[in-house]
Amino acid sequence: MKIDHVGIVMEDGQQLRDMFKKYFNGKVGKKIFDRSGFISQIIELELGSIEILCPVNEHSPITRFLDKKGEGLHHISIRVENIKEIVERMKDDNYKFIDNIRLYNKGNEVIKYIFLNPKYTNKILIELQEKVE
Repeated sequence: MKIDHVGIVMEDGQQLRDMFKKYFNGKVGKKIFDRSGFISQIIELELGSIEILCPVNEHSPITRFLDKKGEGLHHISIRVENIKEIVERMKDDNYKFIDNIRLYNKGNEVIKYIFLNPKYTNKILIELQEKVE
């Protein structure tokens, strides 16, 4: 297991993208438009990555997050080997999840992912993800 990325919510992520590119040799990936109303863009660093999430309409989950909490940390994503097994074990220990395991095409790979309910993780949104081979 490893931390795959940290998600950051912003109204406009251009300044943050420029900073990571200029000072930390970040490799800026293409923007991915999510059908629920936001843009996701990955900045690859040497040992991990940052995901910048920006809303494109007022109905997106990112807009709701911004309205409630403002810009900043959105989630921490952990790459796991067997997401189904880990989720089952965590459910046995009474952890709750926001939804079921889903599939997402990140552009260069397809992943399975699920978010833990932050009520059970000290108000930190944690994403579990597994690369689909």
